[in-house]
Order: sequence, then structure tokens, then C-alpha cells
Amino acid sequence: MGMLICCDNKKCGQTTEALLDKQTDEVYCAAPECGKVIKSVTSFAKAAMRGMSQYKRVVQSVEAFAVKCEGCQKMSRPKKSRDALLCPHCGKEHTNLSPAYTHAIRQYLSMSPVSSK
Repeated sequence: MGMLICCDNKKCGQTTEALLDKQTDEVYCAAPECGKVIKSVTSFAKAAMRGMSQYKRVVQSVEAFAVKCEGCQKMSRPKKSRDALLCPHCGKEHTNLSPAYTHAIRQYLSMSPVSSK
């Protein structure tokens, strides 16, 4: 069981197992109808939440044939060029893919109605 914290937002006010965001160091209400930042959490309570691994988990939505770019570190489906597969964000060529996977991505992009050429 995690640490119970009372939400200080006007419309909520529930006592829930709040979740700590690792990157911003802010505490979020775990009530499904709220989900807002709780401002009245002390640094000691945050340290206790870290000790219990009471973190806010971010679920990444991944599309089919998404590849992580070596240049910009973003995960997305590459766009097709004549000779290569390119990152749609930075334009860098994906060189770390196996030939079989590259062929599968090319086939998917040619069949896909939203293919980016």
C-alpha cells in the first residue's frame, strides 16, 4: 500500500494514493475524475514516495513498425525515400535496421493508405 495523500484541488478533496512524476518532481492525484497536481506535498513526503516507488507511469503509444531514431531519440514510423528509410522528425537515415526488417517496413509503407513518400 502506498502513501495516502489528501488532494488539495477544490473539486476533488479525496484521499488517494497520489503518484510522483520522476521528471517534474510533482505529485498528481490518483482519483480518476481529478488527476491534477497536488501542491501541498512536502519534500519529506516526496522522499517517502520515492522510497516506495510510488511513481506516475507513462504509457507510450507505439504505432506499427515504429523505430527509435539514433539522432533525435524519438520513436516513430520512418518515412520512405528512394534508397533509405528516414526519420520523419530529423531526416536522418535509419542505418541500424536489418535488411529483412527494412523490407517489411517498406512493404507496410507501400500498402498503408497514410504512407508518407
